Amino acid sequence: MYTFLGTFIAIISSSIMFYFSSKWTADKDFTLKESFALGSFISATDPVAVLAIFKEIDADENLYACIFGESIFNDAIAIVMYETVKEIGNDPNKTFGNEILGCIM
Repeated sequence: MYTFLGTFIAIISSSIMFYFSSKWTADKDFTLKESFALGSFISATDPVAVLAIFKEIDADENLYACIFGESIFNDAIAIVMYETVKEIGNDPNKTFGNEILGCIM
């Protein structure tokens, strides 16, 4: 539950920050869909370094398994969110903003 909530918060916050920061630059304005696609793509944390250190210091196997499971679950959530964002834009009857707001509320 914590993994899902944490990854979802990271996706929402990074997407919103990217969306509004693109409005302040002169290069290009990104759409809400593009912002959420990038947010879901970059928000999954991957504790590879932590797992490598745990392996070197012979940390508790249960702790290693919990961190490894959390890492796998983060990646899965990011993949599902990216695919969801990608599919929402393919239906011309759905608007992206309403779909995201419907999921949040």
